[in-house]
Amino acid sequence: MRRHAAASLALSLSLLGATASADEPVAAVASLDPATAPGAWPGAPPPTASPPPLASPWTASWDAHDAVTTDPEGAPRVDRERFRGGAATMLGGYFAVEGDAVPIWGLVGRLGSQFSDRIGLYAMPSISGHRGGMARFAVSCIVEATPIDGVFLGGGPTLGGMIPLELWDNRTLRGSHIDQGGMIVGLASRAGVGFGGDGRKHRHAFSISAEMHADYFPGLDEVGLMPTLTVGYDAY
Repeated sequence: MRRHAAASLALSLSLLGATASADEPVAAVASLDPATAPGAWPGAPPPTASPPPLASPWTASWDAHDAVTTDPEGAPRVDRERFRGGAATMLGGYFAVEGDAVPIWGLVGRLGSQFSDRIGLYAMPSISGHRGGMARFAVSCIVEATPIDGVFLGGGPTLGGMIPLELWDNRTLRGSHIDQGGMIVGLASRAGVGFGGDGRKHRHAFSISAEMHADYFPGLDEVGLMPTLTVGYDAY
């Protein structure tokens, strides 16, 4: 009986020892810290760290919109097609190639489209006259380049007319028939500079420019030249 009891006790102890040795690797692995475990990379986050939240594409898009359109110190202004306009007063002279010259003054407008920061197209209506009795009405189609912000260089064809007002009996342009009026076809050119505007969100400027108008009168077969200085406002 004692022999059987001793054999049973020895078998039980051997089974308990095998079970304990099998559990040791599991306990050892479970006790390891991932940040200090063999083979862990430097700076590895603890197992309880949560990943950073993902940015919403809608939020990112709106932030980018604000940076371009509302933050003057943020991203540069978007180069896109926009309104091109302006208005100015003019002062200069009208020279008949085959006659006299007279002082002239008037108003000029600009209305069209700025395709990009460097090129635009607009109509330039103008009305000008001389107290001696003539008035000039014309519209020019101007293609304008802006090589750098605040510098304008442009030109294009002109269509218009000269009207005699007959306020006085004396002739305005002696030696020429231009002051009798007639249809005008010709060319106009402009070179100017603008001051103001931040060059990022807006390009609005106080402007000064020199303009030259060359008028041909088909009905009279005569040519008139009108150099002017304009002072006004440009949105480009």
